[in-house]
Amino acid sequence: MPTNKHLEPDRVFSPCLGWFVPGKHGALVTAGVQGKFEGYLVGTVTATSFNPNATCAAGADCSSRAGFIATYFAAGATYSCDQNSNDCAFNFNYTANAKQHGQKKLLLRHWQDKGKGAGTLLHEEFHGDIATS
Repeated sequence: MPTNKHLEPDRVFSPCLGWFVPGKHGALVTAGVQGKFEGYLVGTVTATSFNPNATCAAGADCSSRAGFIATYFAAGATYSCDQNSNDCAFNFNYTANAKQHGQKKLLLRHWQDKGKGAGTLLHEEFHGDIATS
């Protein structure tokens, strides 16, 4: 059964990514397609102090970016990728396995989301697609 493409819980993309950048794009992706997701996000934390020996308090969520910053940096710290800024860069790649268990070979199997800046200064590019047809 066809499905929308999901890479992040709060980002749902259309079944065809063709409107982002000219090039090869599919129309559908079958549910259950699996692959590898990797990438990076680079920005600057601005704070009055940093505590490299800080520990995550019981009940605190240090696994999130906001939780990590709140734990290791002084109150009021800001992260350039969370505001209007040119000081942010990212590149995320999703590569699906060419042959999925019990399914036909994928037509397209690599998708990239890369950019610089954040907020109103964001310049983002999408390339490729993950598609079964």
